[in-house]
Amino acid sequence: MKPTYLTFLAALALLTTSCKKETHAPVTPTATADLQMKISLVNDHSHVNMDQTFTDGMGNSIQFTGLKFFVGHVHIKGHENDVIAAYHDHFLFDARANNTFHLGPIPVEHIHELHFNLGLDEEACMHDPATAGAPFNTPDMHFGEMGYCFLNMEGRVDTNGDGIFDEQDQPFQLHCGSPEMLRQLMLNVHQDLVAGSTTTLSLELDIADLLSGIDLLNNNMHMGGGEFGAQLLGTLRSAIATDQM
Repeated sequence: MKPTYLTFLAALALLTTSCKKETHAPVTPTATADLQMKISLVNDHSHVNMDQTFTDGMGNSIQFTGLKFFVGHVHIKGHENDVIAAYHDHFLFDARANNTFHLGPIPVEHIHELHFNLGLDEEACMHDPATAGAPFNTPDMHFGEMGYCFLNMEGRVDTNGDGIFDEQDQPFQLHCGSPEMLRQLMLNVHQDLVAGSTTTLSLELDIADLLSGIDLLNNNMHMGGGEFGAQLLGTLRSAIATDQM
C-alpha cells in the first residue's frame, strides 16, 4: 500500500505543477455602442404632425385621431449577412408620441441591414392586456375576442367639404391584424458604429404611401384580417423607409 500511496502523491504534485504553469490569454471585451431606432411621421417626406389634414388615396380630405402599430424583433445584419445583434422586445408606434425605441448594446461593426416585424406573432398575441406590461397593455390595441390589432387607424373624412372635422363628418376606424398577417421589413441603413456612443437609426413613416390606394370614404370600418386588412398592412410596410433628410 505504501508505494502506491507515494506514487499517487507524486502524480498529484506533477498535476498541480502543470496547472500552475498553464496560462490563458486575457479575454478582451468586445467594444460596444448603444443602439436606438426612431420613426418620424412625414407626408411626401416633409415632417408633419397628427393634427394636420391629409389626403387619402382617392383624394378625400381626412384627419387622424389615432395612428398606432406594433414593431418588434429587431435584427441587425452586417456585410456578410451575419446577425450582429438581435432584440426581441416589442414597441408601439404612436403618431402622437416621440417614437424613439431603445434597442440596447451592439458590437462596434458596420450596420448593413435593419430587419424588424410589423405586427405580432402568435406568442405575442397570447398576452393578456389586463396583466401584461407595455406595450401589450394599451387598451385601444386589443379588442376582446378579436384580440390584438396590429394597426389602428382612426379619424374622420371631411364629407361635407367645410374643412372642419367634427361629428358632422364620417368617422373611420380601421383595426387590422391577426397572427397570419405578420409582416417583415428589411431596410438598408449603412451605419458605422463608434464605441461608447449612442447611434440612432432614423426612419420615416410616410402618410402619402400609407394611404396609397385607400378610400376612407367608402371603406371606413374594418376589424381583423381579410383582404382589406392585408392591403392596409401592405401599405404600412411600403410606407416605412430610411430617413430621406
